[in-house]
Amino acid sequence: MDTYLEVWRDSWPALLDGAKTTLVITAFGSALALAVGVLAGTVTAFKAPVLNTVVRGYVEIVRGTPLIVQIFFLFFGLPVVTGTAIDATTVGIAAVGVHHGAYFSEIVRGAIKSVPLAQFESSRSLGMSWWLSLRDVIAPQALLQAFPSLGNQLVICLKDTSLLAVIGVSEVTRQGQIIIANTFQAFEVWLLVAVLYLLMTSVLSFAVRRSERTLGRFLPESTRQ
Repeated sequence: MDTYLEVWRDSWPALLDGAKTTLVITAFGSALALAVGVLAGTVTAFKAPVLNTVVRGYVEIVRGTPLIVQIFFLFFGLPVVTGTAIDATTVGIAAVGVHHGAYFSEIVRGAIKSVPLAQFESSRSLGMSWWLSLRDVIAPQALLQAFPSLGNQLVICLKDTSLLAVIGVSEVTRQGQIIIANTFQAFEVWLLVAVLYLLMTSVLSFAVRRSERTLGRFLPESTRQ
């Protein structure tokens, strides 16, 4: 038991540094994914000419290939074409953003589709522009529909950052590997890594639930379920 406590005590500083990197990549990667998802989901929901085909192709390619292959492609393959090496952390943010953007887009598309088309048509008949109809009528209702799924996808984003250890990003999993290589205490360190991930995902899930309740209070009464 004393050995376990000693390993855990010595491992915490490095693992907490890794946790900071994990949270930074999750924050920027999920923000990129959300931006991509909202744009792509809106395009496919309204079936914009040409763009709809492009977005559908992007979604199918991303969902049909593993995230780790996409990470390898961006880190090892893309520099061969561009002639410029890309920082591992930048690759991590881009990979998380591009990969989860495809899943966010399907969530957004489904949420928009869940709002009756008659509401959009009615707002347009009242003289509202396409943009105002989307912003003031469709978006508030779609947001409440999508929020639980978006929150779940954010948690998956956080856990998927562990795959970035394969390209040397110093997130939690990579820090755990380094500690194990130095101490040979695999069980103790992986247990600590698992606990740290559980703490981060639990806090994120709690924040999402609280945000969902808060959001519901600020939306118009007619949009609440």
